Amino acid sequence: MVLKLYYEPGVESELDRFREYCEFQEFSSGEELGSGRALLLSSKGLGLITPGFAQPLYIKRDKGPLKPFISNLVRACIPKTKRYSKTYSILDAFSGFGSDTLVLALTENKITSLEKDPLIWLILREQVFGMENVSSSCQDCIPILEEATLFWDTVYLDPMFHSVRQKSLPSMELQHLRTLFSEASPDASYLIDIAKRVSRERVVIKRKTKDAKIGTPNFSIHGKLVRFDVYRGEAS
Repeated sequence: MVLKLYYEPGVESELDRFREYCEFQEFSSGEELGSGRALLLSSKGLGLITPGFAQPLYIKRDKGPLKPFISNLVRACIPKTKRYSKTYSILDAFSGFGSDTLVLALTENKITSLEKDPLIWLILREQVFGMENVSSSCQDCIPILEEATLFWDTVYLDPMFHSVRQKSLPSMELQHLRTLFSEASPDASYLIDIAKRVSRERVVIKRKTKDAKIGTPNFSIHGKLVRFDVYRGEAS
């Protein structure tokens, strides 16, 4: 699959890292972009063009020194005694734009980051560029979980479930992501079951606070908006 990448004059020196995946088309301000999904490389960074949205979506991360912090995500995914061991392994199976991948990576543990959509994955790859403890690839996690030939200490699941109705619009990132998926949500119980087979310690699934629990978690960590349900892994 050849991906379309538009670029503004002045960023040509940055094109090489996308050459393996994309065909390039120069774009000047004021020109019409194509009608399909694509990437736009500009002075603002790497943006996602999605039909139905007036402006590209730019995922901006802090450019200064990144410092680890103990979030509910970290508490759920990594036992306290191993939080900064630098040897604990985590699979982020539905990485999206990489916000949770980045938080987990700051613990300096070993993170495997998967995203099946090629355009989203290229943006994800930009977010973790230069982080030696992160390995990212453009793959669907479900066949990998089903094959059960690779193992991690924790498997983290954050798929696009349909949640309870909310009054406000989700974040712009989520609005773009939701255009990629059909009405069929992943079967949550099945995801947890196959994740347990490749997890030595924990399977963590991210849910909205009001969403029903799936089976019986070993414990949960609650925040204002989201909840992390934690299940015991079954891999030896």
